[in-house]
Formats: sequence, structure tokens, C-alpha cells
Amino acid sequence: MPKPAESRWGILLLAVAVLSAIALMIPFLSAGPLTLDEHCSYWLIESDVPSTILERSLTEAAIPPLSAWFQWCLIQIGGRNELMLRLGSAIPYVLAIP
Repeated sequence: MPKPAESRWGILLLAVAVLSAIALMIPFLSAGPLTLDEHCSYWLIESDVPSTILERSLTEAAIPPLSAWFQWCLIQIGGRNELMLRLGSAIPYVLAIP
């Protein structure tokens, strides 16, 4: 069983790791216009093609649709902008640390 002092150090190390990851992502807030990959992700979510996200993911992009569904949810919450589209990769990046 870990001692209380060891447990505090572990929690402190986890907090520093999460805060460091967030600090390292600050440049993505002002990253400018979307890149080619981000345009493809946006096309999977919002397309004029009469098909679903699942169909476009599997037939056109040949990728699993989970990330597209997650980005679609973020766009529904925060609107159509670069920040919401980029949060689809930033959130799992920070959550992977703990």
C-alpha cells in the first residue's frame, strides 16, 4: 500500500504532466486556417454528398467513424470553427495522460 507522501507526489506529477500538455497546446489556438487533413475531417462531418458520416468514413476516407462522430458532437456544441474542429484531437491528447 502506498504511503500518503508517495501518493501526493504521484498526484502532483500527474497534475504537472496534464498542465504541461495543455501549455504545449497553446499554439494550436492561433494555428491559422485549416490544413488539408482538417479539411478532410470537416468534409466527413459536413458534406453536400447525400450520405451519412458512417458511409463517408468507411467508403471515402477508409477510416473508422469514431473520430468523425466526436468532432461532429464538438461542432454541435461549439459551432463551426477551427477551434472546435481541433479540439477533437486536443481533448484525447490531454485525457490520455492520466
